[in-house]
Amino acid sequence: NKISADYDNIYFYINNQLVKKDRKTIEAKNKRITEIKAQLDELDLKSIRAIRSDDIEYIKKYETEAEKLRKELAELK
Repeated sequence: NKISADYDNIYFYINNQLVKKDRKTIEAKNKRITEIKAQLDELDLKSIRAIRSDDIEYIKKYETEAEKLRKELAELK
């Protein structure tokens, strides 16, 4: 009953143990993951435009930005 009334935390079973995690932290992490995925989608569209115009400078710029976002995404997951 305590768990079902605990709105500040989320509970998981990990290795057959009940683990409590802060709900706000998890929600913030999930929000950031969603933001990163949206930014990567936007960079993909920009990259396509740069490829069409054969603009190497922008292609490199967008790839550098995407690499940073992919790294952050990997750390969050």
